[in-house]
Amino acid sequence: MIEAFGAPLLNSDGKWSGDMWEIIWKRVVKLQGKLYTLPGGSIGRSFVSTLAAEVLELGKGKQKSELVICFPTLILQRNKEIVKTADIRRLISRRLKLWSEKRFFDLISEAELCDKKLPSKQIKMTDDKAVAIFTRLLLNGKIREATRFITERQESGGVMLPHEDAIKPSGKTVLEVLKMKHPEQAESHPDAFVECEELPVLIDVTVTETYVRKTALNPRNASFKKSLNLDFCCPDSDVFSGTYFKKIPSQSDARE
Repeated sequence: MIEAFGAPLLNSDGKWSGDMWEIIWKRVVKLQGKLYTLPGGSIGRSFVSTLAAEVLELGKGKQKSELVICFPTLILQRNKEIVKTADIRRLISRRLKLWSEKRFFDLISEAELCDKKLPSKQIKMTDDKAVAIFTRLLLNGKIREATRFITERQESGGVMLPHEDAIKPSGKTVLEVLKMKHPEQAESHPDAFVECEELPVLIDVTVTETYVRKTALNPRNASFKKSLNLDFCCPDSDVFSGTYFKKIPSQSDARE
């Protein structure tokens, strides 16, 4: 295990290096996660192109995974005062410029400020309005979001800190409940491991433009698109036509 992953199997929590992106990630996961739906047009293309470039750098081992995880939240964080489409487009464009200028701490500070102004509890609504919203989500294919909405869980989710009240059961913290759900750690039995003198060869996988486009447009692999609310992406559009992933090598370039 140490040779393969650089850490022992038992009681290995890893080590925080305390670099910039680990600090930003710790601040991002505390937000409520209320994001704008990504607009279409040039703003949407710029967002996807920037994200694709960062994923490409991650694949090359030049970037940390925290950077890709934090990007959507830092750019699409909802602002209570900005609701019109034109204003949202200008806001996202400004944030993308800050990202290109590597002003990441400015982005996380803005995201935290906007998040504090958003309501932390769900606003009560009439049954007719709730049914209308639930129906609209279903018609848009957002089955999971519709289920979370109708069961009143869309605002109660998110990251809970270990010392917070777990609510169910009452009187216990999140850490205490997690300890109840997990057995004590123990050394694995030797029979559970396959004896081998050498580790298998790690095969390098080349992700091409064609592969990314095929995967993104496959309805069975639409979790990434739904996680970013890319509702403007459809098989008839040119969102994944290659312009957005121009930095990803094509199949002919990969063979060369």
